[in-house]
Amino acid sequence: MGPPLIEDAGYFVRAGVGPAELGGLLFQPVRVKRDGSYMPAFTPEELSDEQVMTLGAWLAGHFEAPADPPQLGDATHGAELYALNCALCHGEQGEGNGQTIPLAAIVSELRAHEMSPATILGFTHLYARTGGASEMTVFSEEFLSDADLDDIAAFIWELPPLGPPPGAEADQG
Repeated sequence: MGPPLIEDAGYFVRAGVGPAELGGLLFQPVRVKRDGSYMPAFTPEELSDEQVMTLGAWLAGHFEAPADPPQLGDATHGAELYALNCALCHGEQGEGNGQTIPLAAIVSELRAHEMSPATILGFTHLYARTGGASEMTVFSEEFLSDADLDDIAAFIWELPPLGPPPGAEADQG
């Protein structure tokens, strides 16, 4: 049994991610099979790009978008909270620890695909509240408030990239 995809989508919609952007977030998990995942990868012939985008709109349609979506919080406070609660597993600057996906790489990927900061809010709330992955710690609202998570998301969004942008090596020739 896989993750509760509809409930997961709600974290993004409540963060202010619109249907088209939600569809865009689905491309990587739809096209690439994750280790340990039951979900197969689908080729564009099996599931077209248009169908992936339609799936994103369908998922988003299960939730009412907030009239005033949350915003990234205070990155300085987020850095303090991140250092206390996240850095052990995710690295001081989001570089990972060899067992976790580097958060700095995720932010770089989101930026490369011109995703909005609302996407990191959605990811931060989803993973902090549900664990999202078997090894991720779940943080209750009593331990880290939604405002605290908004602050952590702001810090994560500002993480510097781990290396040069894709294709930069070719430009140096």
